[in-house]
Amino acid sequence: MNEYVIEDVSHCEIMWEYQSYKEVMERMNYLRQLWWCWENICPCTSYATCSREYEIIKYAGGIQIDSVCAFEIGKTVDDWKLNNWKG
Repeated sequence: MNEYVIEDVSHCEIMWEYQSYKEVMERMNYLRQLWWCWENICPCTSYATCSREYEIIKYAGGIQIDSVCAFEIGKTVDDWKLNNWKG
């Protein structure tokens, strides 16, 4: 079974873990709609000028087999980068 992890690579912070690609995409779409509210604010003290860079990492049997940068979010949302990723 595959496992997916959403990580904020800017802060080396694993945010969520899911068992299905569908769950990952639901979370990614939700986060894009939030923009810069409490759930997306960076943990550092410079959160007003910082951002989160979300990456999706796919594991199989505990071994990383794929990863993709999803988007960066700060005061605005960077381009959606998952258009062609199949999970």
